[in-house]
Amino acid sequence: MPVIQPTSSADCIEFINENRQDVEEGVYDIRIKGEWLAQLPQEVFQLLLTHCPSSKRVIAASVDNPEAGAKTLTLLAKDDSAEVRLAVAQNIHTPPSDLRDLSFDISDDVRLAIARNPAIPDTLLEQLSQDKEFEIRLEASKNPGIKISTLNRLASDRADTVRTSIQNMARNHRTPPDMLEKLSKVRDAALRQEVALNSATPRKLLAILARDQVATVRSAAHSAWIRIANNQHTDPRELTQLAGVRSEEIRSAVAGNTATPEEILAKLAVDHAPKVRQVVASNPKTPLTCLKKMIQDPLTDVRRAVAKSPNLPEPILEALCQDKAATVRATLAANPIEIKRRETNNLCMLCGNGLKKIESMFGGKCMSCRKNKPY
Repeated sequence: MPVIQPTSSADCIEFINENRQDVEEGVYDIRIKGEWLAQLPQEVFQLLLTHCPSSKRVIAASVDNPEAGAKTLTLLAKDDSAEVRLAVAQNIHTPPSDLRDLSFDISDDVRLAIARNPAIPDTLLEQLSQDKEFEIRLEASKNPGIKISTLNRLASDRADTVRTSIQNMARNHRTPPDMLEKLSKVRDAALRQEVALNSATPRKLLAILARDQVATVRSAAHSAWIRIANNQHTDPRELTQLAGVRSEEIRSAVAGNTATPEEILAKLAVDHAPKVRQVVASNPKTPLTCLKKMIQDPLTDVRRAVAKSPNLPEPILEALCQDKAATVRATLAANPIEIKRRETNNLCMLCGNGLKKIESMFGGKCMSCRKNKPY
């Protein structure tokens, strides 16, 4: 039969008034738009619902009143057309009893739509997660209403595609937080590890996974925290919190982050872990007041890190020239800012001591250094 496509709800009503008998006898099929439903008289709506297959699909997809539309959806759920039943299966307002009936539909597409419907009851989702068709089990695994017990079973599904899909959900940064929370509680440690490594995983989940009973999961969560501590876009308030954690690796990451507040760098500059202090000394944002104190650090590597800084004032450079460790003095001698200072002030390029007039004629080295004597 020819399909009539009115241009408006008024055009639809006018056409039906002029051709009502032909429409009832199946001479014409009318295709409406969903937004017209509220504008159609009840008798016109009923005629479309009874005699127009094209409008049935639109009505099934567009009914959005759980109470007034329940009878309509129940009627359409029993329609002979799989396309109409599919539209009912996709509608989040379809009554649970109709969804239950459609979950046994002979059409795979209808059952697939039920598995995708976020309004599906838990019992139906559990049922469809055991469907003979792996595509339907796959869609059930993605449904936001899925239970952890169902996810546990699907994570070991006989179909590689289903198992791989769940793994991809655990690592996909677009996976909704609610689903990541469920995946963080599954039995499969490999899945929990993927959640821990996911950049979209909420901090509260990371904190839980950091205490996981499986070492690989804890390690993954620890790596995630280091990544956060290294990220220059991490909120300074969060960096402040991370600066106080027990992990030396995380504190070191905070110490090297140029977004870390200066007052936090000052605290980390006296951290009990030498590695943390060394990283603070290497941070170009570390305040000079901190660096001035750090040239007295008992650890040679920390003082060497200070000696590499490109922004040292002359008093600190002069103090480092007198450092007791030859490695610190050698590191300072290779610093471009110190090289320039020595060239400008006629200092020995190796030890930093002042050059006598005659010594300055021999390549910028003092007599002691030319004789290869130790500093």
